[in-house]
Amino acid sequence: MEASNYDIEGLDLSADQYTVEQNLIRNEYRALDDRGNTVLEGKQKTFKLKEEFPFVDADGDDVFTVTAQQIRDYEGQYVLTDARSDEDVVVLDHEYSLLEQITGATWTIRD
Repeated sequence: MEASNYDIEGLDLSADQYTVEQNLIRNEYRALDDRGNTVLEGKQKTFKLKEEFPFVDADGDDVFTVTAQQIRDYEGQYVLTDARSDEDVVVLDHEYSLLEQITGATWTIRD
């Protein structure tokens, strides 16, 4: 497989389908492959001025971090940074909606 600008070192996304589960009480996430194996886990760091979500693989190794560009960035830009290369991979634009809790958040990925 040819490497691209969007590859994240240490992250294999070769399955056909993934499911992301979110904790209802806290900003914790878990991504499962199509066989139910945990691929990624992440949770928001507490007591940070800017939102920060480090993600680890099934072995607990750092994979990437998503960091808000503003303090309390309910609608704005988040940067996904590769944990191994320390390179920014993409910017995630979050669009806030009053129906977000029902329909899910809208995110746009850009480089």
